[in-house]
Amino acid sequence: MTEGALAVRGTGGTFAATTVAVATDPVGAPLVAGAGPPSGTAVSPTLAGSRRDGAALDGRHLVVSGWLAAIADDDDGARRRFHARHGDGPVAAGEIRRLSVEGARLIEVDGRGTPLASADLLGDPVAAAGAAAVEPHTLGRLNGAFADLVALFAMRLCGAGAGAWAVTGVDAWGLDLVRDDGAQARRLVFPEAVRDGPTLRAMLVRLAGEARAVSAPDGPPVP
Repeated sequence: MTEGALAVRGTGGTFAATTVAVATDPVGAPLVAGAGPPSGTAVSPTLAGSRRDGAALDGRHLVVSGWLAAIADDDDGARRRFHARHGDGPVAAGEIRRLSVEGARLIEVDGRGTPLASADLLGDPVAAAGAAAVEPHTLGRLNGAFADLVALFAMRLCGAGAGAWAVTGVDAWGLDLVRDDGAQARRLVFPEAVRDGPTLRAMLVRLAGEARAVSAPDGPPVP
């Protein structure tokens, strides 16, 4: 997800909404920036979702409820993940805040809603910490020597369009991918969670094999 509508209940029970830029921290909690209410405010962002392969949820969306909290001064990881997703332009110029998730509803196209608990949305902090510890090194390797493989991940495993792709986030459950022109973003979800550097490397090797085995639209598998 890259943006959402941040709604705040006002006097008389009405809601006021504003568009905000969205990323996630290593556990999966939304990070938001843009014009909006101060930290400590109860909010209900509406966020675009994705399927397991990272494609759009065909009109479905997620309404999350919780509280905005300021990012700690020493939480450089959250800031790095946000700016990697959005760059340093005007969209990311505001204060970056974390949404402390209390619950959510997955809204179907026909308006039906499925309630979700925070545990359904957020990952295991221990696994998240293990992957976060190796995230900077992994980003450097994937976006450097293995940039061609990143493009294969996006196009072959996520069904994305051609172009130069970069990994903007690595966590225990998958990779965040963004095309260099900012026009597309995808989520590559791991078949199972990783917990540290060795399990992450093994997962990337596994996915590399799967990506290379998928035939291109106009040719055979990549050797």
